[in-house]
Amino acid sequence: MAEKKVFERNAMRVECEQKQNVIILAILGELTLGNAKDFRELLNPLFEEFKESGVVRHVLLDFQDVPFIDSAGIGMLTGKYVGLKKSGKQLALCKVNEKIRASLAHTDLFKVVTVYNQRRDALVELLV
Repeated sequence: MAEKKVFERNAMRVECEQKQNVIILAILGELTLGNAKDFRELLNPLFEEFKESGVVRHVLLDFQDVPFIDSAGIGMLTGKYVGLKKSGKQLALCKVNEKIRASLAHTDLFKVVTVYNQRRDALVELLV
């Protein structure tokens, strides 16, 4: 995946690009119960492809344009984390706003997923 690809469904938009062994997914929209189906339908095929890839080792979710996440959104992220981990991949987040950081701080997900302030910080550590 050399070029940036854009996937849209209703109010959810995901921009996807690959940098060596890292897939970057810039999510645009809230991660809530209201759009959980759209989120799953957009990302499930992508995550299945990533899990099978011999090149991809990390999936970086860019939250710059995610204003809010609820418990359903956290559940979806947890499911993605578990699926990636089972296939030897790693999930990371970047550009997470303070409101979402506060929500994640009360979950086990925050203990196992690295959260970076900026995309470039994540790429410095994740690229090989």
